[in-house]
Amino acid sequence: TLTIPAADAVVGATYRARMIANVSFLASAQLTWRARLGGVAGTTLATIGPTTLSGTGQTNKESAVTVDLVCVSTGASGTWFAMAEETRNTTQTASLGEVQLGSSDGTIVRDTTASNAFVITALWAAASASNTLTARCVLERVA
Repeated sequence: TLTIPAADAVVGATYRARMIANVSFLASAQLTWRARLGGVAGTTLATIGPTTLSGTGQTNKESAVTVDLVCVSTGASGTWFAMAEETRNTTQTASLGEVQLGSSDGTIVRDTTASNAFVITALWAAASASNTLTARCVLERVA
């Protein structure tokens, strides 16, 4: 979680969250990534998925999700735009990578005068002890 302090955002301020992960899963497991502002229950900025990772189960495959968040306007009705990108090595043959994109499809409203937690979440479509994700995060203000 990257906490964006109250009144830190100015028009054009850019924040970046990057999550790198190892994923292991059963055949045809589906995973959904979401970027949110306001914590894990906050406003959804961008969604990628649900994506079927592969027709075959795999172990310790790489995945990376990067989300750039830009402040468009400030104030109690401040607006934000987000662009998310997932790169992964979990294709059917496990020999090629894939890239997926998601965005806020316009701007979303979130108060810039209050602090906001900027997070990336992952959700499996079906619970299984074989579907695991170990993540490492880098969160920063870019500009």
